[in-house]
Amino acid sequence: MASIKVNLNSPVPYVKPNETYRGSHPPRQRLQVQLRIASEPGQSKLIKALSNEFINYMADEKDSGPFSVAWISSNSAASFDHLASRSADVAITHHVAAEDIAVKQGVAEKSVSAWKDHWLLVGPKANPADLTSKESTSVQDQFAQIFLAATETAGSARPVRFLSRFDKSAANIRESSLWAAIGQVPWAHPHATWYHQYQDSPLGALEAASALNQYTLTERGTWFALNDAARDKLEVFSGGVGTEDELLLNPAHALVGRHAQNKEMANEFIAWLVSFNGGQKVIREVEAGKERGQPKSPTASFAAPATPPATPPQLKWKYFS
Repeated sequence: MASIKVNLNSPVPYVKPNETYRGSHPPRQRLQVQLRIASEPGQSKLIKALSNEFINYMADEKDSGPFSVAWISSNSAASFDHLASRSADVAITHHVAAEDIAVKQGVAEKSVSAWKDHWLLVGPKANPADLTSKESTSVQDQFAQIFLAATETAGSARPVRFLSRFDKSAANIRESSLWAAIGQVPWAHPHATWYHQYQDSPLGALEAASALNQYTLTERGTWFALNDAARDKLEVFSGGVGTEDELLLNPAHALVGRHAQNKEMANEFIAWLVSFNGGQKVIREVEAGKERGQPKSPTASFAAPATPPATPPQLKWKYFS
């Protein structure tokens, strides 16, 4: 849901994009931005791959003139506001209830399932909280164990700590709901010393958790992007494809702004995104490591095999499903 109202009488604010993509068009060719996408910073590689392939698709299949796609890095909460202010045409968000409200608010015209990512609970390999990585152990049980260990070791030379991005991101909202589900609100007054509020990008927060030997919740895409040295210090205790714990599912939805400046292009992008041989093919290739040109992550064992869909592609294929 947006925190601001749609005001068609106000000018559209200019938001400088974090990146601009041009597909296969020559580097020196001047291109006009005809689609602006707002999404979580941890999705930069996926959005880049999707944008470039969409541009090429429009040129090859739709005989479209040259154009570029702009990407605005923002958490889910801010992405709704970008739709409301019309500074973005499409938003990729991770909160179903908030997405439904955005449609009712008149901020978004529609919301479609784009892919299904998974959260990972990761922490130091030394595992000071003595967590188990068995699939039969729920993530709520693991959060409870972190809480008990953190409380017992508070004030010691090596306290158990949990790192939170604490920035209204999808990750922050999800870990907050997990703490609340076990009856704990460590950010409330008086603030728990073991609850480390660290406001940074998804990758920056994960790097900090690795360097500081702390537990944290992160997306699989961010785990993929982490450098080997930092990842070698961490272990995945819960999450990934195949887990029975639905609390770690991280569905992504693509929303088209009701008053988007480039609504026609936005709808073209959404239709291509959910098609089996369009956006979903790109997603499968990114998940397989083809886009990155490197081996799959150590968590690749969680990934389900890519098999032809038995149902209509747009209903079957989900990211990391």
